[in-house]
Amino acid sequence: MTILIIEDNEIEMENIKTLLSSINSNLSISTTDTIAHGIGIANSLQPQVIILDIQLECDNSLDYIQELIYAPYIICSTLYSEHALQAFEIGATDYLTKPITEEKLKRALNRIPTSPVPKPSTLSTEEKGSILLKNGTKTENVPLDLIQLITADRDYTIVKDDKNSEFISTRRMREWRQIL
Repeated sequence: MTILIIEDNEIEMENIKTLLSSINSNLSISTTDTIAHGIGIANSLQPQVIILDIQLECDNSLDYIQELIYAPYIICSTLYSEHALQAFEIGATDYLTKPITEEKLKRALNRIPTSPVPKPSTLSTEEKGSILLKNGTKTENVPLDLIQLITADRDYTIVKDDKNSEFISTRRMREWRQIL
């Protein structure tokens, strides 16, 4: 499993790395302390899991998730529980309050499916006209021609397909116009 830790507190980052190593020594772990660098690393390496500190650089890192070009499993970490709803609305797999313990981290990692996240570069020809969207904790490849409705709800958009399945996305309407 590949993991990217985006955390601006050096002590907390080292704690998470140590805990991950004690849980599973075969993990490939990358780290960064800024959201801008983290998004770049994530889009380049496409780790299966991102452990994301919500409050980075005096900014809410959840606001930048739409810049990812793929759909990783995201485990949010923070000192406060006030961002939990927003984290789950963007499709976070788990939400951990600090300090992060081995028990909390192990429980969060156990919620992640063992099958790899589909990557855009590995899509078959018939799937190339599709987009990865999260429906709860499940990532689905939704063909663009089956999207029936997109509605705006504050900082999110709600996407419905031809089966009336509902997906929540952090993409803005202007981004959807470019995609469609």
